[in-house]
Amino acid sequence: NTNKILTLTAENPFVSVFKLLESKRISIFADDISVLRYQLSQNSSKDNFSLVNHNDTYQIYIAFSPKLKESKEYAKILDDGIKRLRKNGQLQHILDKYGLMDWK
Repeated sequence: NTNKILTLTAENPFVSVFKLLESKRISIFADDISVLRYQLSQNSSKDNFSLVNHNDTYQIYIAFSPKLKESKEYAKILDDGIKRLRKNGQLQHILDKYGLMDWK
């Protein structure tokens, strides 16, 4: 029922979502738990909200087109960069900033 689903498009849709939740114009909002944790940590009225995690795990992949000759090079750059960040501790620093855990 499209009358019961609201799609938001904005530069920062979370500002709108939090306002809609506070005004009780919507009662639920679904997104990635890590994204929501971070957004709530940035929101001054974070105590007004509860997160519910349905405990399903989804794998996220980064793909490079097999049609582009640069794809293998880009994949290697990404892999090498993540390994370097992990080795020097910067990856953990970035993940901590957003309340995330290393996927390794």
